[in-house]
Amino acid sequence: MVLPSVKRLSNRTTLTQDASLQETAKPMKDFNELGDTDISTSNQNSKEAELEASQSTLDDALEQLMFNMVAGHLAARKQDITEDYIEQRAVVLDDIHMAFGNFEKEASAAHEAQLKRLQDLLAQKANIEAAMAELLVSLQKTYV
Repeated sequence: MVLPSVKRLSNRTTLTQDASLQETAKPMKDFNELGDTDISTSNQNSKEAELEASQSTLDDALEQLMFNMVAGHLAARKQDITEDYIEQRAVVLDDIHMAFGNFEKEASAAHEAQLKRLQDLLAQKANIEAAMAELLVSLQKTYV
């Protein structure tokens, strides 16, 4: 479907043939020659400038206040995070030391049990070897 074309009227103003650009331009007054209306305008402009200056001063003060508040908030948050980190680090280190301490105790108990078993086996071996030596001596007496 094709939309119908609409001719739009331009909102731009053009110079007519009767008036040239130079004729439509208003002559500028010399800045040194201030009239009565110019003085009141100048006073009004200076008041506006003072208002803008005070407004910019207020804006700067408000901006500084906001900056200080945000910086304080961030510093407090950083301090809280640092304190939490230190606490958690201490807890984790204690847990690690306790885990290794428990492991050391269990490993030590297992090691002691293994050593006792080894000593028992060595004692059995010595008894078996002694019995074998006695049997060997009795066999030698029998055959000699």
